[in-house]
Amino acid sequence: MDVFAALRQWAIRTERRVEALVGRVSPRPVAVQPLDAMDAPLAASRDPAPTCALPPPTQRAQAGVLVIGDSLTAGMKPKLTRQMVGAPLEVNGRPGRPLQEGMAIYEATAVKPRVVEMGLFTNNDPASWHVQNELKPAIQRTVDDARARGGRVVWATIASDQSYDEANAVIHQMARDNCDVMRVVEWAEAVRADPSLVADDPYKKHPNDRGYQLRADMFAAAARE
Repeated sequence: MDVFAALRQWAIRTERRVEALVGRVSPRPVAVQPLDAMDAPLAASRDPAPTCALPPPTQRAQAGVLVIGDSLTAGMKPKLTRQMVGAPLEVNGRPGRPLQEGMAIYEATAVKPRVVEMGLFTNNDPASWHVQNELKPAIQRTVDDARARGGRVVWATIASDQSYDEANAVIHQMARDNCDVMRVVEWAEAVRADPSLVADDPYKKHPNDRGYQLRADMFAAAARE
């Protein structure tokens, strides 16, 4: 046998061994993200806090979305309304609204829909006492209600020129502890990633038009999850 014939036989044997090995290995499936999901803005689905899936809706939970908030909610209302066409939606926002007033509206809503979204505490003192004795019990109240009615509650983190780090940490921790009924809109994280969203506001709270659109997108995504 000449050298070339030997090389050809060696190549054939090697190819067969490779094919045999490949046949024993199942290729790993590759998850391909849909284009619309890739193009979506920051949303609750990117929230690192929850670690468990939300349960399916129950018959106890009335369909719909209720949003309670302050000027940020008022500012995004037209954009959120366009996002949620066809879904029962109530958006109640007032500039300067503190947590206590927002919770009074929450308590006065006798029949709450499946999804309640809260954009509050931006107009409250971020000191630790207020976080632990006002914000945390308010979140717990909404969590307990969501679990009782078979629904869900969403709270937004807070961006400001003041430090709301403790408040945001409490929101994240309570979402982790109650991930069966609670989700987070990562507003503070969105602003940290793109400070231009609030660059026109000296208090770094109120976004520009692009920021209101992003906030509306995030609240809409959290409501649909």
